[in-house]
Amino acid sequence: MIFIKNNDNIDMHIDNLIKLSEIDMTYLQKLKTVRNSFDLEKIKTRKDGRVYIYINRKQIVGRDERDLIEKLYALLDKSKTLRSLYPEWENFCQKELSDCEKTIREHRHIWNNQLKNEDLVNKDISELKTNDFLDFFRKITKNQAITKQRFKDIRSVLNGIMKYAVEKEYITNNVITSINIKQFKFKPTNSKITPYTIEERKQIINFIATKEVDLYDLAIILDFQLIMRIGELKALKFTDISGGHIKIERFMNDKNIILDHVKGNADEGIRWLPLTKTALDVIQKAKILNPDSEYIFIKEGKNLTTVTFNRRLKKYCKELGIEYRSSHKVRFSTASIAHKRGMEDVELQGLLGHTSLTMTRHYLKNITTTEETSRKYLEALA
Repeated sequence: MIFIKNNDNIDMHIDNLIKLSEIDMTYLQKLKTVRNSFDLEKIKTRKDGRVYIYINRKQIVGRDERDLIEKLYALLDKSKTLRSLYPEWENFCQKELSDCEKTIREHRHIWNNQLKNEDLVNKDISELKTNDFLDFFRKITKNQAITKQRFKDIRSVLNGIMKYAVEKEYITNNVITSINIKQFKFKPTNSKITPYTIEERKQIINFIATKEVDLYDLAIILDFQLIMRIGELKALKFTDISGGHIKIERFMNDKNIILDHVKGNADEGIRWLPLTKTALDVIQKAKILNPDSEYIFIKEGKNLTTVTFNRRLKKYCKELGIEYRSSHKVRFSTASIAHKRGMEDVELQGLLGHTSLTMTRHYLKNITTTEETSRKYLEALA
């Protein structure tokens, strides 16, 4: 029998075994389960041909590959670990929580790069104590090795699996919730977000208006008129317009699939945005360019892509001598300009589709430049 040494080749290995009729389907399922629960790359072979792996510092030995897999499967039958629960939790997030593909990929990235090779994830979940997580958190934050955001991402995955384990009644308590993260020190980061200024916004819009515009040009102008995500912009329909407003109720994900709900699947995300005169003009021009489509920016089955949108915006910024910021910063910029001109945080929360005021204030915390702050300070003390 061919021994498995590389998880990347496991599926090919399984296919080969099926073709050779060397295993039955029951064993195949066990093999897949074990592969998802243990790092098979850590399996080693003794001189006498027997194979072994260390699990929680205990050596598990098998006469051959199949015997070892059977023993590892039996071990899983008796216990649950963070490693064995991760695939279940990921599936739960996808099917039950309706997490978007991007969120699932972010979870998977954190798991593969930060967690799956840690001893912590191989320990029986019922035996995990607060100190186990404390020790792990102290290890990864030692000498301020990671940023606060990365730490939160790692903690979020662990916390998610633990909450899932409580829900499934594998454990009765999620010990992570008792840990105060203020005790840890993180790598400092420059998280300052610089929006497009009022003048830069005006320059870009006026510059595009001098050209023979296409749907990408119109999309950029409309994006500067509305506080929406690029995925929401790409999924707009002409029928979403009513009485000088446009309804945001669907989203195009990064696989170009239109979903009948907004990002986050929260009720707050469904909202009506007022249309400026410029926005109404843009939509009218889009109808002329795209008369046969129900979607404003999908023509003959082809939709706008975020990459091309950003590339076009970057080109115009370069020609105007303006610092380029991506489509996400356009949404932030529109909100910051509205805030500077008198809109309250709670009003902007509704337009942004945020579930909390904290989220909105995160958007607005850096809208005043250092120069503006200095000028106001000097004027106040003059």
